[in-house]
Amino acid sequence: MYYAIIKANKIDKFGTLKDLFPTSGFPPTGPDEDFMRDNDMHVALEYIDHKSTTHKLVYCDPYILEDKVYCVVAEKFTKAEASENKDALAAFEALQGE
Repeated sequence: MYYAIIKANKIDKFGTLKDLFPTSGFPPTGPDEDFMRDNDMHVALEYIDHKSTTHKLVYCDPYILEDKVYCVVAEKFTKAEASENKDALAAFEALQGE
């Protein structure tokens, strides 16, 4: 999971908990709300709504949109990827009919 530290409405630091706080330990559930608030931390979302039949998610530099931090964008499939996706979907649907 990735996190961003926000200062003055800009991403100041970005990374995993180990990247951001290398000398700190955290429970498996991650930092609590107080720690997140005290350190101006936000979870970086790794999913955005997209049309999965025509687009793929690609990691990118983190950005802020509507008060949330994201680290992915949706990119249109290349022609080769679109063909592969179409073939995979047809194979999946064929399996469902069995």
